[in-house]
Amino acid sequence: MKLDKLTVKQIAEIDACTRCGNCLDLCSAYLGSSDVKISPKKKMEKLKKAVNIEYGFLSKLFNKKLSKEDIEALSKSAYSCTMCSRCEVDCHINIKLQDIWLKLREALVDEGQYPEILDMMRKRLNLA
Repeated sequence: MKLDKLTVKQIAEIDACTRCGNCLDLCSAYLGSSDVKISPKKKMEKLKKAVNIEYGFLSKLFNKKLSKEDIEALSKSAYSCTMCSRCEVDCHINIKLQDIWLKLREALVDEGQYPEILDMMRKRLNLA
């Protein structure tokens, strides 16, 4: 998966995230479902893995790629997000999470990994 939509600053922020979990108590998607897989913390873990595979030395050396399951899990968590940016409120290192989630969605669209309903909406609006 290409992550070229992410800025250098965003990649650094993904790496800097301590996965402290402060965002969990504020995330409406997580609170509504209690599904840890869609929490901001888990999303950052998956994104860090994707960044390491995309830009990491050993991954380049051994031509490692994200599995289809990993990409699907990232897509599910990215599109479960309401984009409310409440997760940013209690981030003690001030990561601009909403901007990262948006860039993640852009990268997923480029990979063709997005909810089918978006295609249906586009067709209904005659934007195809």
